Amino acid sequence: MKPVPGRWLAVAVLIGVLAVSAPDQIKGIGPNNVPELAEISLDVPGSFLFPHNFMRCIVRLDEYEREPGGPTEDVLYRALCYASETGPPSPPPYHNVPSPLFLNGYVDANGDLIMPVFSCVEFIPGFYALDVSIEIDLAANTGVVEVTEDLSSPFNCSGSPATGSLTLNPLLLNHDEDTDGCTDYDELGGTTDPFNPNDCESSVSDILVHWPLAGFERIGLFSCIAKVDYNPLTNAIQSAQQCNNDIPNWGVAPNDDVPHTCDELADKDPAECVAGDLSVPGEPGPDWKSGPPPPPPYTLQAPSISAGTYYPGGAGAPPSADCGSTNCSVVTSCFEDAGAPDGPGPNIIWRTVLLDPLNPSSRQLDLDGTGPTTVDGVTSGEVDIWYNQTRANCQAGTPWGDPTFDDPLFVLSIQAYEAGGMNPNANPPPWRPAATSGAPGVPTVFDFDGDGCTDEEELAAVPGCGDDPYNPTDSFDPNTVDLSGAYDIMLRVSQGDCNDEGNCAGSLAPGEYLNCRSYLDHNTATDGVNVRLYCYHDKPGAVINPQAYPGESGDGFAGAPPPGPDANPSPTKEDYAFGDIDTAHAQLDGTFSQSTGQITLTGCLDDEDGFASLGAVYLVATLDAHQRPGSVDIYANQAPQCAGSPTGGPTAAEALITQQPGGAGRDADQDGVGILRELQDDDACGRRDPFNPYDYYDVSIPRDGVIDSTSSPAVIYRATRTGTARRP
Repeated sequence: MKPVPGRWLAVAVLIGVLAVSAPDQIKGIGPNNVPELAEISLDVPGSFLFPHNFMRCIVRLDEYEREPGGPTEDVLYRALCYASETGPPSPPPYHNVPSPLFLNGYVDANGDLIMPVFSCVEFIPGFYALDVSIEIDLAANTGVVEVTEDLSSPFNCSGSPATGSLTLNPLLLNHDEDTDGCTDYDELGGTTDPFNPNDCESSVSDILVHWPLAGFERIGLFSCIAKVDYNPLTNAIQSAQQCNNDIPNWGVAPNDDVPHTCDELADKDPAECVAGDLSVPGEPGPDWKSGPPPPPPYTLQAPSISAGTYYPGGAGAPPSADCGSTNCSVVTSCFEDAGAPDGPGPNIIWRTVLLDPLNPSSRQLDLDGTGPTTVDGVTSGEVDIWYNQTRANCQAGTPWGDPTFDDPLFVLSIQAYEAGGMNPNANPPPWRPAATSGAPGVPTVFDFDGDGCTDEEELAAVPGCGDDPYNPTDSFDPNTVDLSGAYDIMLRVSQGDCNDEGNCAGSLAPGEYLNCRSYLDHNTATDGVNVRLYCYHDKPGAVINPQAYPGESGDGFAGAPPPGPDANPSPTKEDYAFGDIDTAHAQLDGTFSQSTGQITLTGCLDDEDGFASLGAVYLVATLDAHQRPGSVDIYANQAPQCAGSPTGGPTAAEALITQQPGGAGRDADQDGVGILRELQDDDACGRRDPFNPYDYYDVSIPRDGVIDSTSSPAVIYRATRTGTARRP
């Protein structure tokens, strides 16, 4: 047996955009009948460079809708293979797995999966080129591998290929070939070998960043749930985590002028709601306390990815880590698109140092203010945080300048359980009940949000699960789910950034977003779906409401609370520019597919008065019901009412969605009217702005917010910031 040449070793992977199958589905079969995980056995014909080989591969295949600005292929795949010239291979020795290498595949018109491996690569310049491609009949789970050699110019590999046979065997999504506790699906998302039983240790932990004083663990600043993978052969660490800010309002006072309950609206004419009909307030939000809450509201963002190294005895650790001779780990995390530059954004870097992380201990901790209790599985350390970083610096893990906080913050890592629900914490923190008998997912030590997918599965991009272990609505059985509810939607055309290191204060590269609040109605009998929504276009120069607020536009960064240009209003510029509403709210119509987990929608955002920054807009959207990223094509400047749409070329955007609690009665703007009633088309409550806390009905105030010359004296609407950022 021998190692396999480079590109056979690691063929490609995409971590993220998945929309398939139920959490309890035995085998993950996506759109076009493509399995998410499979074993492929190949009889590869010999070539000038490589002898005849028998190969055995485990392959992860991720289907996705076209990524904005990306390739047109609809399958990304990564394989790890072993080969033998004499028969089926059986390692060891094992591979040293490189960083993931991306390759594109696709499903052709016949329903066959095409996986190019070498696309006529000139291995020996001026002498030899090689083309290798795999074609699989997904109905029969058989196929061929084609090898085409070219020894003459122009080296276009146009000759007849040599062919070999192959068989495909779809695998369980939790298949663990090497029984090391890490699934093959998960290992193929990183740098470990699904055949090697010695290269992966995985666990789920609660991460708490707290006030940098001993004994003040109960004063929380940020909290996370993280899945951590450790390779004991290379000491490499990789993790995925969802984190939340626990600093109330980022220090900005909430708005006390907005009515909060139906009782406070009793003097309005006419009275509009029934006590108890509304949700929000009631979401506790950031509270300075360690651990959950804050959410809801739930984040739109995908998990952030971290990478680092374990240093035995501190040898080789960066001097800034101050490990001395103690075992330590140094891990760098990147939080992208985290807000406006006058806040913590657009990107944030964490560098976390944990001391002796492979030997967690029991400690007496006061995490809820009720006094010290025993908590097992605890490791401590420090974290430095840098706000206002460029996207390039964030992705590279190379922060610019000094940390935002003068001194490192304290951090606790509390292990909840090991891979596969093994060794659950007998004395976890107070918000994560201790394990009892039962499968993973029961009790909440494995599945914090109780949605049927474990925290491990949600952070590992397992098909059929969401990606937020705090959100109970993003994992479900597609055969029984009712998706109806209130949704936040962000269409990200381009991501806001800083132009240069250290110049976020003055050298900006704004992006473009559409921020929407919506209500989705799902007919479970037919799987028909319609979505009513109201959106704000967030881009510098795209004026929000020229009639009422001339010149006011968004800032082009995520996190600024739409409507309005300012994440943090200044004494000289506190107004938020609300839009007007001239006609019935837009409605998108489409269907939910139980087999793919996707919601497809089309519809028109009309420009009734001719002042919309994009004109009439026609949308063609594919959303992921599991609330992972989807895609949308935006056709701007269409004919009135989108007659004959779509016309012209679309602008592609990434579609981020999340369902928020409260259903039809969700009242995120706290004006006393639930979102469904605001988005309806009726005289009593409809045609309102679900972002605007001041458009509760008052006969003296025009519904569209524009003060006409024949109406009552001008009213100035002022708002202080009421929202909180969802990223640390």
